[in-house]
Amino acid sequence: MHILRAFILFTLYTSTLFSATGIRVYPINPRPPKGVTEPPMANQLLESPPLYSMEAPKHWDLAPPKPMQKERFFASGAEVSVACFPGQTGTLLQNVNRWLAQLKRASITEAELPHYYKKEPLGKETATWVRLEDEKAQNGLLVVTFFARNHSWFFKLEGPVEAIKAEEAAFCAWLKSFSFKGQGAQVPLRIPYR
Repeated sequence: MHILRAFILFTLYTSTLFSATGIRVYPINPRPPKGVTEPPMANQLLESPPLYSMEAPKHWDLAPPKPMQKERFFASGAEVSVACFPGQTGTLLQNVNRWLAQLKRASITEAELPHYYKKEPLGKETATWVRLEDEKAQNGLLVVTFFARNHSWFFKLEGPVEAIKAEEAAFCAWLKSFSFKGQGAQVPLRIPYR
């Protein structure tokens, strides 16, 4: 009985406090009030990522994934990872500039962007291939990204340039093995350049 009384008093106190401060409190999982629209990502954030399978080369060492990664490996001094995010995750220019910043390089403009990527078919989707190196050509990354099943997919090979060159063929074979579970057929992939 005391717990119920305390709960009622707490509810009355907080609703009075919030209404006095102008903060609106909505019950959990309501329909939004008239005039209030749900954020566009609201439903996508609740959607679980699609199941997929890939066959990693035997010489890759499995490592614990970092936050936001699905899988992570080490190979010849390079790091290989796959990440999947609900919805669209920024523009290509924003992503390329973020990767350039990781390599301590200056941002580029929209006019310069076509020199930094190639597009190739990946099943029914189109994959974007981005290859970047730091100013001294010591470190770099190769990113393959595409949008499928309401998710943005990122496959990265990053590390010393020599390690990337040594593992690029294995990375491409790993990409060729990608398939959504339940789909049956593998996604055909043409390797755009080396």
